[in-house]
Amino acid sequence: MDNDQLKGCPICKGETVWCGDHDPNDIHDCHFIKCIGKCGTQFDTVCNDTEAETLEEMKVIAAAKFNDRSED
Repeated sequence: MDNDQLKGCPICKGETVWCGDHDPNDIHDCHFIKCIGKCGTQFDTVCNDTEAETLEEMKVIAAAKFNDRSED
C-alpha cells in the first residue's frame, strides 16, 4: 500500500503518508495515517486484527476507510 493511494488531509489538504514512512530515522509499520502538510494531524483509521490477518491487509482496509469520504 503506497502513500500515493491515500487522499490528502481532510483538514489542511496536505499530503498524507503512513506513519513511519516519511521519516528515515523512524521507520515502522502501523495503520495510522499522518498529514505531513501544515496541520500534522495523525488519523487512527480504526482497523483491527479481526478485519485483517496481515499488516498489508490492514493497510488496504485502513486506506479504504480513510479514503471513503466525500471530496471537499
